[in-house]
Amino acid sequence: MSESIIMTRERSFNIFYIKNNMRKMSSLDWVSFVLLVVGGLNWGLVSLNFNLVDYIFGTGSLLSTIVYALVGLSAIYSIFSVKKMSG
Repeated sequence: MSESIIMTRERSFNIFYIKNNMRKMSSLDWVSFVLLVVGGLNWGLVSLNFNLVDYIFGTGSLLSTIVYALVGLSAIYSIFSVKKMSG
């Protein structure tokens, strides 16, 4: 068999395996995902000297502290979710 046919078969098997073995995301998974995206975008903006969370909620405010805590908890949750999904 040619190398391209083998690669095509492996790729189609991998896609089939992923589609049939992925679990649906729960509400908590989605909330965690959104918080991680917000945190990642905020860190990107911080590199440009603009902190969106502090701009919206005020520097050092209770709400900005809560947002940071939720982003951190989302990261911890995601670590365990990925570990659980992978085996």
